Amino acid sequence: MAGRHVKETAEKPSRRGSALAVVVILLSVVLLVFAAIRVGGWFSRRQDAGTVVLVNRWNPVENSGFTPKLQEVQGVRVDESLVKPLEELLAAARSAGFAPALRDGYLTAEEENGSGCTVPGESEHELGLAVHFSEQNGRDAEFSQWLAGNAWRCGFILRYPEGAEESTGLVSYSHYRYVGPAVAEQIRTLGISLEEYMDLFYGDSAEVIFEK
Repeated sequence: MAGRHVKETAEKPSRRGSALAVVVILLSVVLLVFAAIRVGGWFSRRQDAGTVVLVNRWNPVENSGFTPKLQEVQGVRVDESLVKPLEELLAAARSAGFAPALRDGYLTAEEENGSGCTVPGESEHELGLAVHFSEQNGRDAEFSQWLAGNAWRCGFILRYPEGAEESTGLVSYSHYRYVGPAVAEQIRTLGISLEEYMDLFYGDSAEVIFEK
C-alpha cells in the first residue's frame, strides 16, 4: 500500500506538467492566429488612398516619382495629404497643454542645402511629407516625449529613431514623417524604421500605401 501511494503521488506533478504544456501550446496557437489575422489586416489595408515613397541616401528624390501638391499649415508648406492630419495633431497637442509650432515643411533642394542632416536630393522635405515641430513655451523635452507617444495616431512617425541608424543612414533626430494612420500604427507596433517596414512588407518596391 505504501509503495502504491508513493507511485501515485510521484505521477501527479507529471500530469500537471502535461496540462501546463497543453495550455502553453493552446495559448501559442491563439497568439499566432491573432498575429496572422493582424498582419493579414495590415496587408489588406495597403490600397488605402495614395502612395508614399521611400527617400533616403540610397533612394533619391528624383527617382521617387512623387510630386507634392503644396498647401500651407501655420505658414509652412506641406503636401496636401498632410493638411488635415497635421491640423488634428496640432489640435491634440494644444489640448494636451502644449503650444506647438511647425518648421521645415517642404523645402526645395536649394533650401535644403545646409539646413539639416540630409543632403539635397535625398531629403523627404523635398516631398513635402516631413515636418519638424517645436514648442513655443520652452517645453521641448516634454513635447518631444508627447509626440513620440501620440504622433502615430494622426499618421506620423518619428522617422529617424534611436537605434535605427544602420537602416535609415542617419543619426536620430526629431524629424516626423507622414505615412498615414495604418502604416504609422504598424511601424509603432513592430518597433521598426520605415526602411525595415518596407523591406518586411514590400521587398524592393519601396512603396507604401497610406490612408488620407
